[in-house]
Amino acid sequence: MKKFLLLAVLLVAAYAVASPFLTMAGIHSAVETNDQDKLQHHIDFEAVRVNMKRQISEKMGVGSNKKNDNPFAALASGMAATVVGGLLETTVTPSTIMDVFGSESSNHRGESHRKSSGDEISDQETNVTRPKR
Repeated sequence: MKKFLLLAVLLVAAYAVASPFLTMAGIHSAVETNDQDKLQHHIDFEAVRVNMKRQISEKMGVGSNKKNDNPFAALASGMAATVVGGLLETTVTPSTIMDVFGSESSNHRGESHRKSSGDEISDQETNVTRPKR
């Protein structure tokens, strides 16, 4: 019985250690295959947006209880909260993450590279060849 308990504890510990790596592999796979549903399975975008909005609002002092004699402070604070919320709603999405990390991973695969002769720089994505500076 003690061996079974020890094995169970070791398996749980191994999963706890491996879990972040499994999640990152899943995110990487989702970006590589451009699978937004798979990416949403690994990342809770709504929770990320809510947490980012809270953190940014705290840094900006939005909604703080500081007494301010400026009558426009409340107006500016409300506008800032609206702008931050709108920006996060449009930028923290699976498609944006795919665009950012998908283009980054394609550059790491050598789609934009220097020719072996060293005389020209070639960008295969845009089919532009320009002289070396």
